Order: sequence, then structure tokens, then C-alpha cells
Amino acid sequence: MKAQFAYIMNNLIHNIGEYIVDGAPLKCSMQADAGNIQKFTYKGREIISKPAMTEEMSVLQLPKNRTENACGQTFANIEDTAGGLMDEMLVTLMEDKGKKKEINITSFGNCKWIEKDNITKIEEVVENIFRVLKGIYYKGRPHFTREEIAEIVIEMLEQGKGTCYCYMVLNNKWENLPTGYDFAEESYHYELPCIGFDGNTYMQFNDKEGINLMSMLFCRHGGIICAKESGQEQSQTEEMEDGIGIELYTQKDFYYLVDVVSGEANTYDGMVAVAYEVLNRCRINGKTIEEVVTSGAYTGYSAEQFGIVPEDGIAKNAVLAVLTGEVDNPIGDIQYHFGKQEGFDLWCEADKCSNVIVIGEGPYRNVFYEPYGAVHNEKEQLTEDAVIIYDNTNKKWLFDGEVIGNANIQ
Repeated sequence: MKAQFAYIMNNLIHNIGEYIVDGAPLKCSMQADAGNIQKFTYKGREIISKPAMTEEMSVLQLPKNRTENACGQTFANIEDTAGGLMDEMLVTLMEDKGKKKEINITSFGNCKWIEKDNITKIEEVVENIFRVLKGIYYKGRPHFTREEIAEIVIEMLEQGKGTCYCYMVLNNKWENLPTGYDFAEESYHYELPCIGFDGNTYMQFNDKEGINLMSMLFCRHGGIICAKESGQEQSQTEEMEDGIGIELYTQKDFYYLVDVVSGEANTYDGMVAVAYEVLNRCRINGKTIEEVVTSGAYTGYSAEQFGIVPEDGIAKNAVLAVLTGEVDNPIGDIQYHFGKQEGFDLWCEADKCSNVIVIGEGPYRNVFYEPYGAVHNEKEQLTEDAVIIYDNTNKKWLFDGEVIGNANIQ
């Protein structure tokens, strides 16, 4: 029973370690129930707040021009905190000053704080907005009068945006938790699986810490905002099809493979072959993709590039094709490869090799081989059975495709 509980809870931790992306659905601890109606008076008029909620109002919205995309997704960071009417007003003022700011959160409907604080007059809502804008954003120089704010508040309530939109005052950063808990080991650890912590720190997006399902954003009126889902699930289904992020492979596996193939090869075919080589090592040696890629065997792997997918899409497409089985394995059970090194021939010992396959095109090729130590790219003294694959003197590849195996040496 204890083992089953640990398994369930660690799977939960696996999920909450996912980073949040554009379009992630959010929730707030102070949002009123659906259908809640709040009434106010203003200069003898009755003003009713009956939110007309849409899905877009309560999801995380990221700037359209954000450049750092991974697997077709845009990741949020701790500074994506602009929300509600007050930040909309700030947007107007910043645009007047030649700056630009975009809203990340619109509204959660009506706010419980209104009822808790027994606010029944529009003037009370207006005074709160005026005080916050004057004291925090404008340093004693308000750009909106109380009458202007009242008109805007009434208009927004009549549009169905709710009192949350009018009353929201968010902290300027999301809060990230420092550790996860391993229920099997009954101890805290610093690395979450999937797209979560990277060592002791969070991954960076646009030079800021990313946020995940454990992250929280506080509103000054008692609300605690967090994501209901990471937003990755739909994109994973569309992009990765069956198997990835569900049973066979995780999105973390995807990122490790993208990182290593983009550093080890320059062509689509070469990247496919490198990805299959990694999977061969996993299967034959009983290792995970992370263990194989980070073992030090691949000089093309860069921890700093983990989670960043090259914009040309070649590495992404190659890895997705491999993980979904869309493309056949071109190298069989081979576990090793070399690229050419400047100043050296690339050659193999024919009597020692069981398989040698050249994959790539033009100057960009990789040599996949078995067993280890049978191919050389930094050794000048050739053996008697040497077969030169890349001729450094003439800067020319002499082979393409299978060199040793079922085919004969050409």
C-alpha cells in the first residue's frame, strides 16, 4: 500500500512540475462561484455586476511577439503578472510614454473580497483604484480622475468583466517553490521530472525563471492564483501524437534528444540517426534518455540549451519522427558515431568493424559504427586494413551509406 501511495503521489509531482505555457487555464482562490451577482449604487443608480465569462478571460495570455518558443509553445516566466483594469490603465500610460506592456490575466469574474469587505458603492471601488494607481504607479501624479475611473468601472461591469477585473492588484512576480517531495524516499529533492526544475534552479525563459503548476501569484485582496493545467497537454497531443508525454516518452525526453541531435548533426537524416543511436543505448544498456545524453559521451549536448528548440524546426521534426515511429531506424543496433575532425582523415579498421554507415549529405555527414574503437577521426597512423571514409587531403567524403555490413566495401 505504501509503495502504491508513493507511486501515485510521485506521478502527481511529475505533473505539477510541468512549466506553464501560453493559454494555460488559471484559477483564483477569491473568485466567486459562477452565477454570482454583486450590486452597487452610484449617484442614485443601481449598477449590477453579472460576469459574462469566456474561456479567454481566465487563461494566461503571453505577448504575441515573444520569441522563445519550444515545441511550438511559448513558456511563461515569473514576470508575466499584468492583470485587470489597473494594469490596463498602466498600459495606456506606458504607451503614452513610448513603452509597451501587455495584459497577462483579464478576470476571474466577481471577487469574494467585495462581499467580505462589504463594498456596496462604486465610489469605494473607484477610491481603491485611484489610491493604488496614485501611490504605486504614478508617484503622486494621477493621470485619471475619480470621475473618469468611475465611468470606466461602470462600463467594464456592464460589459460583464466582473469585479475581479476592476479590483485586481497583482504582485509583480509569481512565487516559485524551492523543492519537491519524494514520497518513496520520504525526503525532499531538488529535481522534478518532466519540464520542472533543472538541478537547483528553474529553467529560464526570456532570461527569467519559468513558472509551473506549483507556482503562485498573489493578489493584494487575498487571492492566490495558480494554473489548473500547464497548457502543454493540447500541444503535446497535436505535436507529438501517441506515446510522447503519455506512456512511452516524456517531454523531458523530447528536449534532451533535441538538444543532443542539434549539437551532433547538421542534417535531418543525421539527427534521426543520432536520436536512434541514443535510444539504442537506452535499450541495450538499460538507461534513460537523460542518463545517456548527460553521460559525457555526447560533446554536442549543452545543458544551457536544454529546453530551447532551434527555430528552423529540423531537430524538432527529426526527434518527433523518431519518438512517434514515423521514420525507420537507419542504423540498426549501432551505438556509436563520429564526425570528421579538421586536419585528420576519418577511417575505419575493416577487420575490426561489424557495421559502418555514413549518413548525411554534402560536407555534413556522420559515421555510425560498431564496435567501439573501430573508427578513428583523430589518429594519423593508419592500420593495414584501413578504409578511408573522409579524405582530409582532398577534403572529400569517399563513401555514402553503408560502408561495412551487408554491402561490400567499394
